[in-house]
Amino acid sequence: MRNSPQGESPLLLAAMLVLGLAGSAQAQRLERTRWAGTWTNPRGYLYFAEVQVEPVSRDSVAARFRWTLLRSPQENAKLGRSATEFARGRYDPTSQLLLLQGYRKEDPDTVIGLDGYRLLVANGGDALVGITDDYGTGEGRFSARRVPGSDGARGPIIGSYALYLLMNPAGARVSSMSITSGSADGFHISGNDGSGWEGDGRMDGVEGSYEWRFNDGRTGRTTIVVHSDGTLRGHVSGSGIDWWYLAVPVRSLPQKE
Repeated sequence: MRNSPQGESPLLLAAMLVLGLAGSAQAQRLERTRWAGTWTNPRGYLYFAEVQVEPVSRDSVAARFRWTLLRSPQENAKLGRSATEFARGRYDPTSQLLLLQGYRKEDPDTVIGLDGYRLLVANGGDALVGITDDYGTGEGRFSARRVPGSDGARGPIIGSYALYLLMNPAGARVSSMSITSGSADGFHISGNDGSGWEGDGRMDGVEGSYEWRFNDGRTGRTTIVVHSDGTLRGHVSGSGIDWWYLAVPVRSLPQKE
């Protein structure tokens, strides 16, 4: 996660093609926006990111990344630790390219480094995806999904959510679910995509879990974490199923892409 961005890269364009993403054909302004997503590299690191970007002048922007280390090939003792990176740069509304350079961090546990970012605001502003310098290798991969709503979104988890693969939140929605109030201060959860599953769970602060069951008899458990922006990070396991999702709150569920 290092060095300064030098402009548009063929690697960035290749990443867009692989992910099936594209910028708008028309110039697109960048307003104050929040995204949630992940950063990975071939060495086995995985970070979760809560990102806020806002314009400070006509073409310059400021950004704040809140990173949480989810996977590391070496420093496992630091898993779950978080740090904040502050970045600044510029945005081109015609190409929708966002170029950022980290310049300061709040990192008491030394879990991040400052990075340079070459990102595309794609799919009408719903996705943010691209590459990062990653110590000069250019091997960092960033993928995020826009989060609706305002600051201070953390609160009750009741509502509807669109689900995306945690490793590629900028990609297509893979499922959807709804959470309603349950008995004894718990919650009830069910799929909205016709897959025939439901479950019940409880929260303990920002962490919780639910036991789920399909109509065909498959059962399992999902652990969840509520982020400050109102998104959920879930790990689904059981009956041969093992995957991670990012759940983004929605007012009305979008059509599956």
